[in-house]
Amino acid sequence: MDTEFKELEMAEDGSFIIPKKSRVISYRWQDGFVSPFLATPPNALEALVRVLQALHTMNGTTSKGLLDLGSGKGDILFAINAACKSGGCLEGLVGGPFVGVDLDAELVAESVQKALEIDVSKEVLFVRGNVVTMEVLSEAADLALFQAAGLDATSVETLARDADIVTVFLLTEGLGKMIPFLRGLIEQGKTVISVLWSVEYSGSSLEEYRDMSLSDSTDIKVYRRQHA
Repeated sequence: MDTEFKELEMAEDGSFIIPKKSRVISYRWQDGFVSPFLATPPNALEALVRVLQALHTMNGTTSKGLLDLGSGKGDILFAINAACKSGGCLEGLVGGPFVGVDLDAELVAESVQKALEIDVSKEVLFVRGNVVTMEVLSEAADLALFQAAGLDATSVETLARDADIVTVFLLTEGLGKMIPFLRGLIEQGKTVISVLWSVEYSGSSLEEYRDMSLSDSTDIKVYRRQHA
C-alpha cells in the first residue's frame, strides 16, 4: 500500500479529514485493499469497551476468542486485551487468543512488534490476510504462534471458527464486500461489532441483526442473532 494514501488524518474534534477526490481515486483498490488505514479514535475505543461490558453482563459467558478484521495497527485488540486482564473492566470476557487480520504487511509487522514490546505476543496475534478473499498471506514461519495457540490459520474463515466476537473497522465500501461473510458468522451465533459505520452498502445490509439495546448510536454497531 502506498504510504501516501494508507492513513487518513484526524481533526482536533476526532473526525477524519477526507482526502481530495483525486487521492481517493489514486488509492490502490486494485491491489485488494478495501479501506485506507484509519487509526481508531480514542472515543470509539472507549465506546467499544462499554458495549463489550454490557454484552458480557448480558450473556454472562466467556468468548473463546476475538477476531479483528482489518486490524491496522492493532488498536482495538490491544485495548480490549488490556481491559480483559485480571482486575480489568472486561475480565472474563475473552478466554482465548485475540487475532488481527490485515492485508498491509507493514501494519502487521508493526502490530507484531508492539505485541512483543508489551509482552502480549502469545495472546494477541496478527496475520497478513485478505478479508474479502479469505486468504492468509503470511509466511509459514510467521504462523508458529498460531500453531502454538492451537489455531488453524489456513484461512480467515478457519480463524473465525475460534472467535465468538468479531470486530471490524472499515469504510462502508469495504464493509459492503464482507456482508455475506459477516452474515454467515452471525448465523453461526457469533457477535459482529462494527466501529463507526453501519454494515450497509448499495442496498445490502445487516440491519435485521442490529441489536439496538447494545449499539452505541454514534460509534459502535452490534449485530447478532437475537431470540424472541
